[in-house]
Amino acid sequence: MVSQAFYMYKERMIIEHVGRNEPCPCGSGKKYKKCHGKEPAMPIAQTVNENLKTLQEEFLQQTMKKDAKRIDRVIRSVYDLDKLDRQGRDYAYFFAGLWVITKHPFDGHTMMERFVEHKQKSIWRPSVEESFKRWPAVGPSVYRVLEAESKDLIFVEDLFSNEKSQLILNPEERSEDRAPERGEILLAVLLPAGDSYQSLAAPLHLLGTVAKDREQLIIEAFEASGRSETFMDDHFMHVLMLSLYGKKEEQTSETRTERYDSKEQQVVANEYNSYIEAHGKPEYKEVGELLWQRYTERENPRIQKPESYAAALTYLIETNIAGEKVTKKSIAEHFSISTSTLSNRHKQMETVLEEDIQEVNTALEQLEATESM
Repeated sequence: MVSQAFYMYKERMIIEHVGRNEPCPCGSGKKYKKCHGKEPAMPIAQTVNENLKTLQEEFLQQTMKKDAKRIDRVIRSVYDLDKLDRQGRDYAYFFAGLWVITKHPFDGHTMMERFVEHKQKSIWRPSVEESFKRWPAVGPSVYRVLEAESKDLIFVEDLFSNEKSQLILNPEERSEDRAPERGEILLAVLLPAGDSYQSLAAPLHLLGTVAKDREQLIIEAFEASGRSETFMDDHFMHVLMLSLYGKKEEQTSETRTERYDSKEQQVVANEYNSYIEAHGKPEYKEVGELLWQRYTERENPRIQKPESYAAALTYLIETNIAGEKVTKKSIAEHFSISTSTLSNRHKQMETVLEEDIQEVNTALEQLEATESM
């Protein structure tokens, strides 16, 4: 394994043999004397790492502020954070947020994919661009620490793929100002940074005997899934809760009834339920789930934007079943979609479920008549 020190030393050796009027080996297009030939010299590997660190900070600031409402809605659609203690809720929300911004599609693309597509054209260093363009493929995983070479450089192994990586830790990402030790566990999103990786924000660091216990629980969950290649995508919240609480906290999104053919169909049901619960209308939860299940059985829609279907289902229940005077604009704004998208999706859903809506309304009328007798 090549240490960061040796890697930087190798870069310096390359630079020492470059003429001051020759192109800089970093790929900037500038002469070496006007780029990395300036004093004090900064190793190219360090420059790449710092440039990428700046990009990830921009990404986090942009998504966590601009898209906070979307992120919150997705998280709460798969897990009830309110039942956690305050510290646990803060941890869960933060790390679930990293999962959403790297893996959850909005309009067919993740927030990371959109950010890279937008920023890539403005990156002029080939060495930075080469790493940056690989970021859309990343996502959270769990890593076992194999070796700590220094406080800033460790070697880790993915628990699920057994892939080994070299991870650069920035000072603010270290727990108790020390490097993670052999056998400890990190839940993190690793971003390519040259030949190494850097963590997207600080990793969740599990120490000592806690690490051993949580690793065993996570491996058991992985084995129970059939060693699925999409294990972390499908069961992230379960893994996060096992990491935070171990066996004490096992009620995750997996405990909700799986009645749909795809994760996106389940997300629609979850987002609908979140709206119904937030607006104090639990009596419409089951009928909404029933109609959505019938719709998916008939249409089996390929869903790129779950929010549009959740909004349509919500508007259908509010107006066609509950008889509420809600506006399309208010529902569209709640789910962060356009009014026209809601109108089109609702019209389609209403047509498919026309007879079912009549059946439900008839049953509700009969129930009302019986109760008034």
